[in-house]
Amino acid sequence: MFYLANYWQPNFTIDITFYSNTKEVPFYLTANRVEKKKPETPSFSNEMYHPFGAFFITELFQRKLKAFELIGAKKVAARLTLTLAEVSKMAFSAGVSAKDIAPKTSGVVSISSKLLHEKRKLVNNSPLPVAYELTSAENNKIIDEDSVYVKAGIFTRLLHSNNFTTSGHFKHFEINNHEEF
Repeated sequence: MFYLANYWQPNFTIDITFYSNTKEVPFYLTANRVEKKKPETPSFSNEMYHPFGAFFITELFQRKLKAFELIGAKKVAARLTLTLAEVSKMAFSAGVSAKDIAPKTSGVVSISSKLLHEKRKLVNNSPLPVAYELTSAENNKIIDEDSVYVKAGIFTRLLHSNNFTTSGHFKHFEINNHEEF
């Protein structure tokens, strides 16, 4: 088991915590190896399946954070985190049940979106406000229509259909005056 725990965003610590059950973890910034560390073993870590360790970085900058889990000299796992990425895409999903909303009835659908950068990785804790707009949908409305600030790169709104009679089109707008996605 191996996990590199850091969102590498301006609001977060720049210390990089890792969890591993191997003896050593080498850490790289882009292609340069910074150091190799062993997980720490304070008294309470005897109770942990995967002890932790930390790499300490002095500043935020745009790079790739990469670490490997080693057993002997063999790499058995890797973790890559891209740093300080700009939002460039959105992905939508609708939380629909196995049963469609029947015509002339009411129902609720959960619409979720994710903010992604150009490599389709989630941009965590983006400070951008997001607003939804619903077009061409008779008797439908978005619950809580105000713009929302994204939490952990994901945001959700509920679409309420009252006396559902037509299909609707859902459109996503206004990411802090960025272009439409």
